[in-house]
Parts: sequence; structure tokens; C-alpha cells
Amino acid sequence: ELIFRGVPLYILIKKIGASKAVILSAMAFGIYHWFSFGVFGDPLPMAITFLITGAMGLVLAYGYAKTFSLYLPIGIHLGWNLAQNFIFSQGPIGNGLLVPSEPGGFRTNSYVIFFIVTFLPMLLVLLINYLLIRKHRQAHSVLTAGTKNKNIIAGRAAP
Repeated sequence: ELIFRGVPLYILIKKIGASKAVILSAMAFGIYHWFSFGVFGDPLPMAITFLITGAMGLVLAYGYAKTFSLYLPIGIHLGWNLAQNFIFSQGPIGNGLLVPSEPGGFRTNSYVIFFIVTFLPMLLVLLINYLLIRKHRQAHSVLTAGTKNKNIIAGRAAP
């Protein structure tokens, strides 16, 4: 998180604005994962990896840009990695909690299943973030409107 959303994102936000900085950080995060996943040079896995990790990079960078705290991106990233590595994993530490250990269990070579298993949790995270932000904005506008109404009633100029 320090590499993508620590000091570099903070500096980018101050220099080029939050929107451009968030997109640039997400793109860098997606490109970095080409190398960490070992898919560099193979166009289809590169595109899939870039879309998945880039979209998650958007969520993480947006969380940092709104809070200027690394707690939110670290928590989301940790939760995502734990889910991928310990719940859905077939990696070096053995099968995850939701991966059958019996031969002949759930197995597919389909990108559709990969898409669903990978994007569905991310889409849910994006939806939840959107709903929370919308709720926060509505609460903030109600508080702001309430302050303006009190000032008008008291005969003071609204801020």
C-alpha cells in the first residue's frame, strides 16, 4: 500500500488532482500485477489481470483519496488477499475453504467461471462502497442544510 497509495498517491493528488491521481495509481497497480502474477507477454491474461487488479486499484486509491488514511486500503486489500489465498485458493498451502479436496470436484477451464468468481466479489465491494458514499453524502447535505436553516432562523448570514 505504501508503494501505490502512500506518498506517491498523496503527491499525485496534490499535483494533478484526485481523479487523475486515482486513475494513474490504479493503472500502475494493474500493470504491476502483470509481473507479480507472471502473465507479462500473454495478451489475454494480461488484459484480464489489468482489468481485475486495475478495478481493485481504483477502489483502494479512491478510499485513500477520500480519507487520506492507509487504514481503509490496507483493510480492503488484506481482506481481498485473505479471501483469494485462504478461501478460494488451490495454491502451495493447500486447498482453500471453498475448494473441494476430492478428485473430480468442481473444475473448469472456462473464463466465464473465472470472471464470475473474480469479478462478483469486486463488483459487490464497488456497490457497497457506492452505497456508503451516497449515504454519507446525503447525511452531509442534511447536516449542511440544517446549519443553514438554523442560521436563517437566528438572523445570521448562511456560510
